[in-house]
Amino acid sequence: MSTLWHTHASSLCLGRGYWGIALSDMRCQTESVQEQENPVVENFPVTVDWSDLDGMPITHVNQFLVQAGPPTAGAGPDGVYLVIGSIPPPFIPRDTEGQRQAIEALKATGIRVTIHGRYQMSRERLDELIQVLQQTADQYDALVDKAAAAQSEQGEEG
Repeated sequence: MSTLWHTHASSLCLGRGYWGIALSDMRCQTESVQEQENPVVENFPVTVDWSDLDGMPITHVNQFLVQAGPPTAGAGPDGVYLVIGSIPPPFIPRDTEGQRQAIEALKATGIRVTIHGRYQMSRERLDELIQVLQQTADQYDALVDKAAAAQSEQGEEG
């Protein structure tokens, strides 16, 4: 019996022949596929160690390129490709002539993106990334709303 995994951020679900990152908890939900010659192997959670993150620099990014991969023999694209980079704001002088020249130069040459990473993932991993990003955006917005409400309450008291 071989085990396929479904994902649910900090655990790795291991099973016979397949593994997957869990997005929200340590549960590994599985479906079984019969293979007559293989013994049954249960899935089990393993904690994922993110401690190397502390040594990594934080890099500002503001440019994203995402596209489907090249077609495969199976008719679908070969996953999704994600490129992350950044561009600094262009220098625009204060004087009118300097501004005109800078804008003309930008129109003629554009701005080069500094690439910070290139990634390839399956369509299923793209769904997981979208889910994690949406949850993070929702949490961020809730924190902003809470801070604004607290600031408003302080203004009314003062």
